[in-house]
Amino acid sequence: MHEPVYFQNIGEGWSGNTVNTVIFRHNGILTFNNIQITAFYDQDENIMLVKRNLSNNIIETYVIEDDFNTRNAHNSISLGVDKHGFLHLVYVNHGKVLRYQKSMEPLSIEQWSQLMSMTGINEDKVTYPTFLNNPIDSTLIFVYRQGNAHRGTVYFKKYDAKNEEWIDYPNPIITGEQDSPTICPYWNHPVFDESGQLHLSFVWRKRPVNGKINNVGMHYIRSSDNGMTWYNCAGDSLFLPIIPESPTEIWSIPQLSNLINQTSMAIDANSNPHIVYYSNDTGQIPQYQHLWFDGNTWKNSTISLRKIPFNLEGKGTLQIPMSRPEVIVDKNDVVYMILRADVSHDKLMVISFLPLDYSPENAKKEILCPIPVGYAEPLIDRMRWQNDNTLTILVQFNHQPQTDKVLDYHTSPVFLGDWVFKP
Repeated sequence: MHEPVYFQNIGEGWSGNTVNTVIFRHNGILTFNNIQITAFYDQDENIMLVKRNLSNNIIETYVIEDDFNTRNAHNSISLGVDKHGFLHLVYVNHGKVLRYQKSMEPLSIEQWSQLMSMTGINEDKVTYPTFLNNPIDSTLIFVYRQGNAHRGTVYFKKYDAKNEEWIDYPNPIITGEQDSPTICPYWNHPVFDESGQLHLSFVWRKRPVNGKINNVGMHYIRSSDNGMTWYNCAGDSLFLPIIPESPTEIWSIPQLSNLINQTSMAIDANSNPHIVYYSNDTGQIPQYQHLWFDGNTWKNSTISLRKIPFNLEGKGTLQIPMSRPEVIVDKNDVVYMILRADVSHDKLMVISFLPLDYSPENAKKEILCPIPVGYAEPLIDRMRWQNDNTLTILVQFNHQPQTDKVLDYHTSPVFLGDWVFKP
């Protein structure tokens, strides 16, 4: 087992659902100038902010008290940081008006602005808030969905750190609202490569069939100007907004394949994307998949050997036996898939794949932590991984009532753990 090099209890957190550990918290943890920041809903269902000095591991905390709806796992907390170190905080956004605050001092967790809008445009039905940082020019970008699961559009905003204001992009980026019946885009974690190129992969969700979630296809686009203009994998310029008919599909996945949405993507040293997700195998059993571009063609491997079928069906957050997977790539192009599933006895597991063929037969599986985490998903610090190849994970045992219907009260300890993977 890969032992953590650091593991610390940082408080007691609400655990009645996965609101603290849903994988679409972008970012749930971040690092800036050797200071690590995270946040979670505590035992009183308030926001607990945690500041960790990576030089000495000294922890500071601060609580924001308010009326938060933690009973909906989509109401998670997302953090961003601009080039001057000011923190940006967004929370409780599931088709609701944007709830946004900014720290009053760089890297301060104790002084916050009042609730405010960013620009006030397309901010009344916000879901999946995502903060991104360009490593070249330190631009802070905000990505989010305006609308709902059946009428959703992806918008970008950019933060002008000099004037301390947000700016709307002139066009929506992706939309399914023009289709009838409507269709909605769901993106995996977008990622910048070391040259400042932005990579984005996504699926389209059609209307449910007999209550079953109906995601189709894997799509990929990239941008070299912080998301203003976009190209497909072939290098063709794309007209905005991107719609279902746009030439962006890289891997065909038919409807009703239990294709999960909102997983992850990472970039190797050659700026080639690696996407992890799960969908049905030929026996209609959901399996983890690894999809990557080798510079010429897209390749896909089935990773897991699960034996028990299930269906993605229902509304809200589901009680699923396998988490959405995370993925990171080290400086030697080794790919690490991080997950929690029935096949790992609900413990966090890492599966490592070696270049160049990334063969699942030669993959190495390791349990990261002996603590079962229930229905939690892996929540990682991508910014720290990019800086020093240390993987920090927020670890917490979470319940997850099917479709968020059960409102039982539960708490559990929250930990920060660091792992260093050796080649």
